[in-house]
Amino acid sequence: MRTMRSAVGMVAVATSMVLLLTACAEPRKAPPSGVSETELGAYRDLIDEQTWLYSGLAADYVKPEVERIELDVGDWSAALTACELPIEEIAESDPEQALLAEYTCRAKYQLNAGALALLNTAQLNYLYDYYQDTLIPCLALRGIRLETIPTRNEIVDVARFGSYPWHPFDQLFDYGLGMSAPDDLIASCPPFPPDGIFDRFRNQL
Repeated sequence: MRTMRSAVGMVAVATSMVLLLTACAEPRKAPPSGVSETELGAYRDLIDEQTWLYSGLAADYVKPEVERIELDVGDWSAALTACELPIEEIAESDPEQALLAEYTCRAKYQLNAGALALLNTAQLNYLYDYYQDTLIPCLALRGIRLETIPTRNEIVDVARFGSYPWHPFDQLFDYGLGMSAPDDLIASCPPFPPDGIFDRFRNQL
């Protein structure tokens, strides 16, 4: 009887300690937003290279130097509209100059860092941890297992410039064909941490 009481007492103590530790543990919080000037510069250079690549100009055409102007969303949209209006007229007489004018317009006017809301490396690592610690185990409990999972470095490299980050649901549903994740799965296995920085990705599932 004494042995039984001792065992019960040990279980009670252990349970109390677990509850105490759980109560004291702070929930994991997303790292602060913001990217370094180096990261922001690399992002802008990448976008500029892609804009030039798909400009339609010949490969041997010399890319002009363009001074960038950073604007908020409203001013950026207005600036693009204003400088692109004459392009149609130019295109009728000189298509090549029209393409150059369009590239120059898009290269010149840039969204500021606040409007871009880029994910920094710490935030992407936080998202990867959520996948590994919470979302993927949640899916496994429901009999859903992923064929492949990119490495941490692969996910960070893909999404560090603001594009949609890799997501476990990508392997489960073909969004191009309209096969979206069911509401009950999203409710039981939240696809993103409950942090506002990921809200802009939720409606893409």
